[in-house]
Amino acid sequence: MGLTLAKRSFPPIVDTRAVALVLGTLPGEESLRRQQYYAHPRNLFWPIVFTLFGDGIVPAYEARLAFAQTSRLALWDVCGLAEREASADATIRSEVPNEIPALLDTYPGIRA
Repeated sequence: MGLTLAKRSFPPIVDTRAVALVLGTLPGEESLRRQQYYAHPRNLFWPIVFTLFGDGIVPAYEARLAFAQTSRLALWDVCGLAEREASADATIRSEVPNEIPALLDTYPGIRA
């Protein structure tokens, strides 16, 4: 087995327009390297969001985040901190959850 290091999630992407919270588990290695939600090129999150709410995917990360917020989506991860080997969710241990109830209290428009 390889070295397991603690990984930390990103801050939530949320504003008062949000009605749905999309929860990931914990950023994968490529996302951590780029400091971007769903950064791996094979991750289908962004293509799905753009298919559901828009025309074509935009390459710039800041534009992707703005599009998600305009689409009334919030993004966050279930784990705030955890140990995990590479990007394998099955190897997560010693997890510390994010404060999702507090986020929902702060943004009461989130219903899903």
